[in-house]
Amino acid sequence: MEKVKIENVTIKDWQGKKFYNITTEDGRVGSSSDAKFLELIGKEVECDVKDSGKEYQNVKQYYFNLQKEGGQKNFPVKNWEFEKRRASLDFATRHDNLGKDPLVLAETFYQYLNKK
Repeated sequence: MEKVKIENVTIKDWQGKKFYNITTEDGRVGSSSDAKFLELIGKEVECDVKDSGKEYQNVKQYYFNLQKEGGQKNFPVKNWEFEKRRASLDFATRHDNLGKDPLVLAETFYQYLNKK
């Protein structure tokens, strides 16, 4: 990730898809599929700049990708409730010789797992 100032953005249709040709203040030219670049003309943004390995009219081309909102989190936070319930029931069935009702034992163990 690096900070770049977006100088110009133009829209290009290619095979039914929209791409955004981007020119930065330091002279780099490239493309992105993110429409948010249209709102960022004249602003300095944090984005990932990768060399495409291609040249067009003797100008090196780059790929630009904005940082995802909320950092790099791509997945939602996992809800562990099901796993805790399953572990509680497993514990209760393995220790049914304690003389207690397995469901009461499972609920007690589940409450213990939820303490912090």
